[in-house]
Amino acid sequence: MEKSDFGKTLIFAHRGANRETAENTRLAFEMSLEYPIDGIETDVQLSRDEIPVLWHDQHLDKLGLPGKVIDEFDFEQLQRMDFAGYFSSETKPEAVLSLKEFLKAYRGGCRLQIEVKNFDWEPVRRHEIKMMRCIDLISAW
Repeated sequence: MEKSDFGKTLIFAHRGANRETAENTRLAFEMSLEYPIDGIETDVQLSRDEIPVLWHDQHLDKLGLPGKVIDEFDFEQLQRMDFAGYFSSETKPEAVLSLKEFLKAYRGGCRLQIEVKNFDWEPVRRHEIKMMRCIDLISAW
């Protein structure tokens, strides 16, 4: 943030335009940019093979996988799932979005707020890996 931003209220699209389409999807982020926002907020978790991906909830219940978590699937498996269809049967299917893809698409267009999700049931080492993967990607862009 620039020094001039301190004390200024900034408006972030929470998980994109999540009232209009499935949260944390490319469509949600694209739609959010149509509003007078300062930035986009998103959530990051790790796939089983340690790829940072965008997903807020602890479980994948919305995708019809009750009790399952992101950590149980490799990135390739997550790419074959529809992360948008739960919102509406008319929504175009979207695979999980990686943090790398998100940064590449939106970093130059607005501010980004990245929330790294850590859950109590995860080993501390998993938290450390998640943070390092995110820091590495963010600093590379």
